[in-house]
Amino acid sequence: MMAYDMKGRVFKTGLKIDYTPKLVAFDRDLMKNPAQLSCGLRQYSVLDDENNLHCFGKMFSVKAEQS
Repeated sequence: MMAYDMKGRVFKTGLKIDYTPKLVAFDRDLMKNPAQLSCGLRQYSVLDDENNLHCFGKMFSVKAEQS
């Protein structure tokens, strides 16, 4: 499970190792304000207010190209 607070910080919680919410350290220069949160068995993703997708975990089978 994921949640964000009024300051736009994203936390993950709900697993046996994460009963206490833990801050997810996204780059604050890239992600300003979270708009939608999504999580699965092995991945977490956040869509920000500028429609940029920020994710970690095993979401894609191919690595993204750096620009």
